[in-house]
Amino acid sequence: MNGSDGTVSREKRSRLVTGCQGCRERHLKCRRYMLNHDYKLILYKGDTNTPSCLRCITANIECVRSVNVRFKKFNDGNKELDLTFPEDQTWTESGNITQFYNETQDLIRYYQGKDVSPLNNFLDIHSRVLSISGCYVDNDRAHSKDCTDHELVPQQEQYTVPMSEDVNLSGEPGSGFSAYRDHSEQSTTQASTPISIGILSPAVVGPNDGIESIDNQNMIITLTDREAVLMRNFIEKMALWADISDMQRHFETEVPRRALYQPVLRFAIFAFSSRHINRSTNDDSTESLQYHNKCLQLLIPKLSELNEEINEDILAAIAILRQYEEMDDYDSRCHLIGTTKLLNSISTFGSSGGLGEAAAWLCLRQDIYVSLVSQQPLRMHLENFHNSKTFRNNDDVSWANKMVFLLAKILSYAFSIDQEYNTTHLHEVSYEVDEWSRLKPPTFNPIRFLPQNKQDKRAFPEIWLLSPFHVIALQYYHIAKVVLAVSVQQPKVSGYENLRHGRRIEKIVHDNLLIILGLALSNSAAENTLFTARHALSVWGGVFRDTLEREATLSFLITMENRTGWKAGELINTLKKQWDEDIDM
Repeated sequence: MNGSDGTVSREKRSRLVTGCQGCRERHLKCRRYMLNHDYKLILYKGDTNTPSCLRCITANIECVRSVNVRFKKFNDGNKELDLTFPEDQTWTESGNITQFYNETQDLIRYYQGKDVSPLNNFLDIHSRVLSISGCYVDNDRAHSKDCTDHELVPQQEQYTVPMSEDVNLSGEPGSGFSAYRDHSEQSTTQASTPISIGILSPAVVGPNDGIESIDNQNMIITLTDREAVLMRNFIEKMALWADISDMQRHFETEVPRRALYQPVLRFAIFAFSSRHINRSTNDDSTESLQYHNKCLQLLIPKLSELNEEINEDILAAIAILRQYEEMDDYDSRCHLIGTTKLLNSISTFGSSGGLGEAAAWLCLRQDIYVSLVSQQPLRMHLENFHNSKTFRNNDDVSWANKMVFLLAKILSYAFSIDQEYNTTHLHEVSYEVDEWSRLKPPTFNPIRFLPQNKQDKRAFPEIWLLSPFHVIALQYYHIAKVVLAVSVQQPKVSGYENLRHGRRIEKIVHDNLLIILGLALSNSAAENTLFTARHALSVWGGVFRDTLEREATLSFLITMENRTGWKAGELINTLKKQWDEDIDM
C-alpha cells in the first residue's frame, strides 16, 4: 500500500511467519528473494509470497516453508469425538469445471524453438517463475531442484513421457537439450526411453547454462568491457593465488559466479585485478582505489550492523582486499585485522567446507606471512580449524594444508612471550614436522632436481614438482625447519660451542633458503611460491654472502615485482643495506 508521503509500505508481517526449516536448523537468518515489476532481483525478509531463500538456493537444498504454530494442550471432557459427517450434511458445489492440462510435450517443443500456441497462456501466467528457472534431462529418474514457494506456485509435478521423433536429445543444432546430453550415458538410446523435466534454481543453472530460460539474464548485472577484462584477469591469473591449496578452486569458479550477484565481491575483485593489471604503470591507484572505496562502502555497513549475518561472501571479499593490501610497499594490515576478527568470532568458517573454509585457509596463510615477517604471534585462533576434513583426508591437497597448519602452530609458539612454556611445544611440533616429511606421499618428491652449481651460474637449485600445492607445502616445510632452528633454545654451553651452534644455525637457514627460492623459480605455474620466497628473504635474506647468490636474489625480486605486481623496492634496499653492513664487518 502507499503511505501518506507516496512511498510504498510493506504489509505488516504475520507473527506466524518464520524462516524456512533449513535456516532454522542451522540457526541462520532466512532471506528470500523475488522479482519486482521491473524484473530486478530484490530481497524480502520474512515475506510469505516469495520463492526459495537465498541460503537454500546456494546450498542446493529444498527450501521447506512452514509457519511457527504451537498448539496449546486442550483437555476436553468428551473422550469420544464424532468424526463422521451427519446424514443431513450440506455439500457445496464447485463454481467451475476443473480441467487439467499436461503441457509437457508443448513445453519441450517450446524449448526447441517451435511455435506452440497452447503454451502461451501458461507462459504468461508463470513468466516470472520461468525467468529464474531452467530445464534439464535425465533418462533414469527425475532430479528436481524445487526453488518455488508452495504458496506462490503449486508444487512442481514430474511427468514421464515416451521419447518421440519430435524430441531431439542428440545435441544437433536447434536441440534445446544439447548442452545436457552428458547428464546421462543413455541419451541416445531407443525411442522408448523416458525423460524427466524439472525446474532448477539459479544456483544450479547459470544464465548461460544449457537451455536459455525466459529473460534469465536479468538475474545478473551486465559488465562493461573494462569490468569484463578485470574479471577475466582475476579468474585466469589471480584466483590461482588463493586456490593454491584448494582442489575445488573456489576463488576461480565460485567467487566470480557469486560476484555477478554480490557487489561487495565484485568490487573487491575489480580493485585487486586493477591493481594487478596496472602494476607496470606509474599511475595505478586511481581505478583500483575507486573500486576499493566502492567495496568498503558496502562492506562497512554490513560489518557494523550487529544483526547482519556475516556470511562467507563477506569473508571472501575481505580476504581479496587483504591481497590487494599486500601489494603495497607499506603493508598497513587493516584487512588482516578484519579477517582475523571475523574468523575468531565465527569459528565455523575454518571447518565449514565450501567457500567459507577455502577463504579461511587463505586468511591463515595471510596471517602466517605477517607473523613471519613481523616476528609476532599469529592473530588467528587455530582451534577453529580442528574440525576441518583436511585432518581426516589423505589426499595430496590435505597433506599440503597439514603442513600449512603445522607452520602456523610453530609461529604461534616461536614468537609467544612465555618462551619456557613454548619450548616444550616447539619440540613437539618439530616431531610432527619430521613425521610429516617422513610419511608424506611420494608424489611430493621432485620429478627433476639439479643442485646449486656456481660454475654453471646456477645460484639456486632447480626443483620440479607435480603441482603448485606440492610446491607450497615443501616451501612451508623448509620455512618451518628454519623457524625451529632459530627458535628452539639450546642448553648453556661454552663460548666456542655457542659460536659453533651459531654457525650451524646459519648453515641451516642458508641451505633451506636456497631450496625455498629454488622451488619458487623452478615452478612457474605456482606464483604463490614467489610471495613465500619473498617473505623468507625479508627475514633471512641477509644470510647470503656469495656474490652470485646476492645478484640472483635481486634479480628474483625484480622479476617477481614485474610479474605479480607485488612491490619489492623497499625489500631490495633493505637487503643491500644488510649486505653492505656485512662487508664492513
